Amino acid sequence: MDNIYRSYERKINVVKDLKTLNLRLNDKFSIIENFDSYNLGGNMHNFSIEISNKDQEKIINQILTSDNFQEKKNENYLFMDHDDRDNREYLLNYKYPQYYTRKIQTKIDGKIVAIDLEIGLENNVLTYAKWEK
Repeated sequence: MDNIYRSYERKINVVKDLKTLNLRLNDKFSIIENFDSYNLGGNMHNFSIEISNKDQEKIINQILTSDNFQEKKNENYLFMDHDDRDNREYLLNYKYPQYYTRKIQTKIDGKIVAIDLEIGLENNVLTYAKWEK
């Protein structure tokens, strides 16, 4: 019973995290990987989720049609390459050669939260890392 509750709780967290990114899945999804790590700077949660073709297309389209979409030729941009005291809020949308990404940093319940989502071009797997300071 405990595993069922944890699985349900993880799915609820995924839905909340995607909502933070202004994304929503319409179809069923399954969590294929989930792990947490903790350090002095905060907590980090990692998820890999298998989603439907329709949801993959919808998310890619939302990234492509966003006001600040940019296409990058390589991955020289590092999401967390900034001062830990930098609390600016932002929402970024990029396409790299192998994947699309949406990155956000915002304040939720008084904490700085940063989420880096990637969705590949070849498979229906969405991955993201979430940092909480």
